[in-house]
Amino acid sequence: MDVATLQVGRWVEGKLAERDKQGRPVHSLDRLLGQADKETRRRGEGFASLGMRARKVRVKEDGTWE
Repeated sequence: MDVATLQVGRWVEGKLAERDKQGRPVHSLDRLLGQADKETRRRGEGFASLGMRARKVRVKEDGTWE
């Protein structure tokens, strides 16, 4: 889990560091985290396109979840 978190964090930081020719950011955090517009989704950017979609789970009394 630590390695996965590190990899995702580094991916996000790398994307946020990208700049265009005028020095403006190419990506925004909300777009990278899947709250993107149609164009971003079409290009396949963001967590949602990587299969990292959130889902609801129910935590049982014993601490496990479904």
